[in-house]
Amino acid sequence: MVWVRIRFLPRESALAFSENGGHEPWSLEHYLLSDLWVELVKKRVGKKAPDMHPWRAEQRKRSNAVRNESKRAAYARAKARRDDRRRRRSQRSGG
Repeated sequence: MVWVRIRFLPRESALAFSENGGHEPWSLEHYLLSDLWVELVKKRVGKKAPDMHPWRAEQRKRSNAVRNESKRAAYARAKARRDDRRRRRSQRSGG
């Protein structure tokens, strides 16, 4: 229940800014406008046009960085738990 409330907080909330590196998260309109920008640039420039808006690429990098950081933290916690279990087992068996 708490996760649902946190997940659907407004984009302008302090938590949303904090989770997005101090920037306001993109709304649906931002994504649609960036897609429109890409299509217009492709028509104008041709094959040399970028596949996505530069800000969208930056948004994706930030999102991946946060995801990778949380994965690293989860692996570190799991390793600490595993090491702790092994330490306790060796103390019980060894003595």
